[in-house]
Amino acid sequence: MHIKKRNRNFLGARKRAWKILLLVCYLFIISGAMNTGFSAFFMAIPFMLSASYISIVKLRSSLVTTFTHVLILLSIIFNLTLTTNPIVFPVLNEGTIEILTDGYHVSYEDGSGGFIHEKDIRNLSGFKPSYIKLNKGDKYKVLGVNIGHPDFSTKINLETKIGQFSEYDYRGINTLSKATILLNKKVQADWVNAASFFMMWPMLFLSPSPLGLVILSLLIILFIFRRHLL
Repeated sequence: MHIKKRNRNFLGARKRAWKILLLVCYLFIISGAMNTGFSAFFMAIPFMLSASYISIVKLRSSLVTTFTHVLILLSIIFNLTLTTNPIVFPVLNEGTIEILTDGYHVSYEDGSGGFIHEKDIRNLSGFKPSYIKLNKGDKYKVLGVNIGHPDFSTKINLETKIGQFSEYDYRGINTLSKATILLNKKVQADWVNAASFFMMWPMLFLSPSPLGLVILSLLIILFIFRRHLL
């Protein structure tokens, strides 16, 4: 009697452990859906596979399995359509650009471009760009966003009818450089960066941060007690 009860309690604890691991996988899958970084949803693939395995093999629940696979599918679709989603990029919903100072809009052959001061035009003579005169107070509707990843960073550029404005135009190149355009709405929702934070999980093992050490410790504990979970 006591052995059966002990075994039943053990099986219940093991099932709860798998459910907790599944919830962790869900968290990383959702984070991958929100990721605007260069890795997109790819860093969430290990957690997608793990969630599928836990649902099918360990929990053996058709309802959980269906939910898991629907979540995976929706997260991939969501990530692939981020640049057209006004929830992620509020500036897509009637966003406008206002020019803060006289200058020019410069466009290059590859479609990139942005604001440039008249005094800087001579420095671009070898690039053969095209120019459009901009006056202080001019306004242009934001038609889309373009995400670039120079040196693995993330830069969000804005598309208008006259061409592209770079992230440096609305944020400034550094603390000494002021923005040359003003936006009536935020480019990206604040919660998106927070939600996609977990897609930096490979860096946690390379960083001596407290969070990285906590996660590494949890993985070591899971490895030690892996036989009890299998």
